Amino acid sequence: MSNINERVAKVLALALRKPVGPNDNFKIGEPIEWDSLMHIEIMLLVEEEFSVQIRAEQISVLASQKQIIEFLKSH
Repeated sequence: MSNINERVAKVLALALRKPVGPNDNFKIGEPIEWDSLMHIEIMLLVEEEFSVQIRAEQISVLASQKQIIEFLKSH
């Protein structure tokens, strides 16, 4: 299991206020708390946690836990 997976799970758990495992694959709309406003908050938390910048056009593409992890692995 990757440290990135664990850190992304931690960020999502903080934002969604519910347990998130490193091998889960939460996505927009699943759970219901992950709506469009929460998505922006999650992107900001990911930027802060990983010291990366997510371009505006990437935000809509990073719509799941696995997509966020893959993005971070490539940066």
